[in-house]
Amino acid sequence: MMVLSPANGATFYVDGRHMSPPFMGTQREPFALIEEALDASVSGDEIRIAVGEYAENLIIQNKSIHLSGGWQGAVAEDYEQGGNGGRFDIRAEEGTWTHISGDPSASVIFFQDEGASGSVIERLHITDGLHGIAMADWPPLTDLVIRDNWIQNNGRPELERGVVDGGGILLSGERLKVLNNVIQGNEAGMGAGLSGNIRHMQVIGNRFLDNNGHSDHGGGVSLSGSGLIKDNLFANNRTGIGWGYGWGGGMTVFGDAQLPAGEIFHLEGNEYRDNFAPTAGGGLFVDDGAIAELRHELVHHNRVDANGNGGAGVYVDGAGTNEDGYPSFALFEFCTIAHNSGRDGNAGNGILVERAEVTVLNCILSGNTDDFSFNGIGKLDVSYTMSEELIAGEGNQTGDPLFADTELPDYHLKSQHGRWNPFAKNWVKDAVHSPGIDAASVDASW
Repeated sequence: MMVLSPANGATFYVDGRHMSPPFMGTQREPFALIEEALDASVSGDEIRIAVGEYAENLIIQNKSIHLSGGWQGAVAEDYEQGGNGGRFDIRAEEGTWTHISGDPSASVIFFQDEGASGSVIERLHITDGLHGIAMADWPPLTDLVIRDNWIQNNGRPELERGVVDGGGILLSGERLKVLNNVIQGNEAGMGAGLSGNIRHMQVIGNRFLDNNGHSDHGGGVSLSGSGLIKDNLFANNRTGIGWGYGWGGGMTVFGDAQLPAGEIFHLEGNEYRDNFAPTAGGGLFVDDGAIAELRHELVHHNRVDANGNGGAGVYVDGAGTNEDGYPSFALFEFCTIAHNSGRDGNAGNGILVERAEVTVLNCILSGNTDDFSFNGIGKLDVSYTMSEELIAGEGNQTGDPLFADTELPDYHLKSQHGRWNPFAKNWVKDAVHSPGIDAASVDASW
């Protein structure tokens, strides 16, 4: 008997260990293939998939489906002996996955037609496809949720000059949510981990690790649109592989002149570390007229290679040429940009600004060899900021910020009054006190 989900749709069940008919999609007689459950489902249904191995490429066409993995299911003998069937009310032990391995000629999960809007993909290990998850260019989808997945080793680096973007995830649409996923080891052109044009996006709590971009922008992530990008880790991503040049190793955000006024990027609480771009923007690249507000961002130990360009931490650039282009706009507030590096002599390994209007307020820059570079087109306003490079502006100071431990790394400031140690998970008091504490503008909100 089919079970109704909370949204009054049916719930179908899949367990690859159920190998003998009948296959009814029930807990006692689940489908053996996910495709069988998709064929039986209609919009609003849920499909619960037991842990195990599934070699499939799936198309979700014109219907909204909740596809969830990680359920305990049962062993083959339980099904064969006419027992109570699989357990689809409890998750399997941590570290076991519902693993969907696709053929590399197609996406592992592909959304087609606007009826697929509102679908949910969760708790799946998705590997070996042309993309992990992708959708058609048109029509754009809305309200899609991708959460708690491990999206790994998708993409085809052998394609000439990285013509396929978004090896892990390729999206376009509105109000799309990418939440708490591990997106790792994918290969593509731009945005090997995640690529797309999304309005009102939420990209929150993900880990973008070891993704390789074989084009010239956005190794880990490449996005245009608007919305919230928060509490993500971008680590060990690369761009420009095979090209010898490239920008935005960790992430590139692009402007979109078609967006209504007020739709911007909000970047909060992200960490960018150990990413690489050959030319500039080792950690982050804000490009092509993008408008971004960045708060509580940690950008450290990113690298560039090109002699003299700089921007190993962050690069902000406008659109077009110096004569006929238009600027990007970026506000940095309460950000720490430290220990980013390029070749000897690079300028602005903290922040490189060209054809852009950038405000830096209540930030710390340290260990970048050179903190700021500005080509004079646009503006760079810095205030209440501590940096090694002395720069004019109200409330600015230069000196050692006294980070807790840059080897761990722990970029909290040493405090005689006490600070939280996230590694030991306790409060500690230091013998010294950072000059950066209480040095922000009196108008700072927090």
